Amino acid sequence: MSFTIEWRGLEELIARFGRLPAETRQRLRRTVRDLTELVAQTARANMARLFKGPVAEITTQVTDSGERITGTITAGGTPYARIHEYGGTIQTPEIFPVHARALHWVSRGGDEVFARHTQAHPTRIPERSYLRAALAQREADIMAVFHDVVVPELIAAE
Repeated sequence: MSFTIEWRGLEELIARFGRLPAETRQRLRRTVRDLTELVAQTARANMARLFKGPVAEITTQVTDSGERITGTITAGGTPYARIHEYGGTIQTPEIFPVHARALHWVSRGGDEVFARHTQAHPTRIPERSYLRAALAQREADIMAVFHDVVVPELIAAE
């Protein structure tokens, strides 16, 4: 997940950004790195709150293309990271007991159910956003840093 800040006069800004001195670009890279890690930490906290165990490995990366510095947050490492973020339907396979003679669960109505196996069936996974929620939770922080740190750096570099 990347975040983008829109700015009027973007073409002029991109041209100015490309001419920034190396030390200014280095400070901006550190700022983007710090913001990216802040959002990633929030995503990790969201995962700990939403799930019993880890859902995904959260990694960060900062790239500098010359025209822009981009902070990227990636969630991976499990097949269910995306389905938890956006919600959707998975196909649950037929299930048999391993260490017992029957499976046991409580139905939606509260009744106890015992079965020798379950049929394969679709299972709806609700959306439990941890990455997009983290970005929304940190939006004010990102905008504050943009106005307090990035804008002055761009103005000073003129």
